[in-house]
Amino acid sequence: RKCLSLLVNYFKEKRMTIKTIIFLDDEREINDVTWVKYPLDHKVVHTVRTYLDFLSAVNTFIVENDTHLNEILFSFDHDIQDFKCGVERTGKHCAEYLCDIILVKGIDPLDLKYVVYSMNPVGKKNIVHYIEQFKEHFGGEN
Repeated sequence: RKCLSLLVNYFKEKRMTIKTIIFLDDEREINDVTWVKYPLDHKVVHTVRTYLDFLSAVNTFIVENDTHLNEILFSFDHDIQDFKCGVERTGKHCAEYLCDIILVKGIDPLDLKYVVYSMNPVGKKNIVHYIEQFKEHFGGEN
């Protein structure tokens, strides 16, 4: 809970406006995730249920519309029950795709704002570790 409160305070201190939340979950709505205090100034919550939905949202907001990355908050669940062609896709796969797009577009990874609210502790750790390693390795280079 402390980390999630720090997220809200971070947005307030930086006076950052989150215009869009891309919310990844196979069954919940954002209001069901009561353990996260999402910024209240967002205009749109774009709920995505599958890996392909997530790719489409990233392509729409970042690739096609050139929405500035620091105006988007990505909210990740890990277990999204997506089994296309016999392969399970998780929130970590979505995070990997997002990081790839950030590199391809030449966007500073330090602009990436995210929260992982998954109840799966191992899945949550894997997503956070992947994104933090990505930001540490590539941040500030673009």
